[in-house]
Amino acid sequence: MRRQWVSRMMVVAAVCMAAPVWSQDPAQIAQLTPSVRAALQTEVMVRKLSLSPEQRTQVEAINLKYANQMQPLLEGSKWTLMRQAKTVDEAKDGELRAVLNPQQFDGYLAAKDEIRDKMKQKALANAAANPS
Repeated sequence: MRRQWVSRMMVVAAVCMAAPVWSQDPAQIAQLTPSVRAALQTEVMVRKLSLSPEQRTQVEAINLKYANQMQPLLEGSKWTLMRQAKTVDEAKDGELRAVLNPQQFDGYLAAKDEIRDKMKQKALANAAANPS
């Protein structure tokens, strides 16, 4: 049960990649509309990766496309989310790789790893505080 929860939190974090939302409960993140999640992702990426106006437009479209694809997964079962979210995330990364320069893409991947680590730490702390 804890492992599934940790996996779900990691997926939600990777998908959302929006710093203003991290302090919120992951269930609240899933409640945001795809367009809001995509807009938050885009704003963070513009700020952290120094995107050009052209890149911003392309990244915005990619983020919205994949936020829409993730919505049914976030609303579905944990099993479905875990099985299919990785595929969606990998496809998104492939599209972003074509838009971002190598330095920007490395920054994007580093931000995803940082978020994943923070979510993992938070999940472990919650599990330790609430043993079942």
